[in-house]
Amino acid sequence: MTNLRDLRINDINNSHGKALSDFLGKLNNLIELNLSAQFPPNEHEIPTAILTASHHKHLRRLYLRAKLERLPDVNAQCLLTNLIELTLFDSFLVEDPLVTLGKLDNLQVLHLWSDVFVGKEMICLEKGFPQLKELYFYVLTSLEEWKIKDEAMPRLRKLEINYCSKLVMLPHGLRRITSLQELGVLNMPVAFTQRLKENDGEDWDKIQHVPSVNISHY
Repeated sequence: MTNLRDLRINDINNSHGKALSDFLGKLNNLIELNLSAQFPPNEHEIPTAILTASHHKHLRRLYLRAKLERLPDVNAQCLLTNLIELTLFDSFLVEDPLVTLGKLDNLQVLHLWSDVFVGKEMICLEKGFPQLKELYFYVLTSLEEWKIKDEAMPRLRKLEINYCSKLVMLPHGLRRITSLQELGVLNMPVAFTQRLKENDGEDWDKIQHVPSVNISHY
C-alpha cells in the first residue's frame, strides 16, 4: 500500500493515534487524505503527532473532521506543508488557526467548518496566505471578530461566510484585497448584512470593488 494515492478513514477514536501515525508515516505517495472521527467528534481527538508523521511532499488535499489539540508547526515537516486544499471540520481549536495556516505557501483553497475554532478572534497576519484563492467560513459560532493585516491574501478571488452568527462585521482589511471577485454572505444576522447595504451601509466601502456579491440574512 505504499503507493496509495487517495485514502479515506472514518470512525477514528482516541485509541487509534499511534497506529494511525505509524501507518501514515509510510504512505509518502499520498495525494489526498480524508480522516473523520467517531461521533460525537468533540470526544475523539486526532493527535497532533499524526499531522507530523512524515513529510508528504505529494499530499495536495486534506480533509480532517475531528477534534485537534493544536495545529503543527508548519515550519517543521508535517502533512500540511505542500497542501493546495484544506478542509477542517469540528476541530474545536483554542488557538487561532489562521495564524498557522497563513504560513502555508501553496495553499489555494481553505474550508473552515463547524466550530473549527472556539475562540472569539481570528487574524490573517501580514503577508499571510500568499497563494490563497478561495476561503470559506461555515458555522463558526464563537467567532466575533476577524482581522486582515497588510498584504494578506493578495490573490483571494472568492470568499464565503455562512452562519457565523456572532461575527460583528467584515474586516477593514478586505477593502485592500482588490483581487476579490466573488463574495457570499449567507444566513447572517440582519445587523451584519445591513452594514453591507449598497452605498449607505457602514461597511459598503469594504466590498464595493467586488464584481459579484450575494448577501442574505436570517
